[in-house]
Amino acid sequence: FTPGTYRSVGAITLAAANIVTLDGLHEANPSFIFQSSTLSFGSETSVILTNGARPEHVLWVVEAAAAVGSFSSVQGSR
Repeated sequence: FTPGTYRSVGAITLAAANIVTLDGLHEANPSFIFQSSTLSFGSETSVILTNGARPEHVLWVVEAAAAVGSFSSVQGSR
């Protein structure tokens, strides 16, 4: 994903062992906003930040519930 806002009317679900890359494109302050009703990451799922993306500029906006599987690594705040 590149910097921006991503909205889902339903759930955001990642199966086990997926890797999500957030690419900051070497921008000064790239931000990533993910909005959904629910968020579910399977076990061993990773969010990787590259090219200037920083955890403080990643926001997960979840209306109902969030679940992160065992041994997962998620960057950002909720």
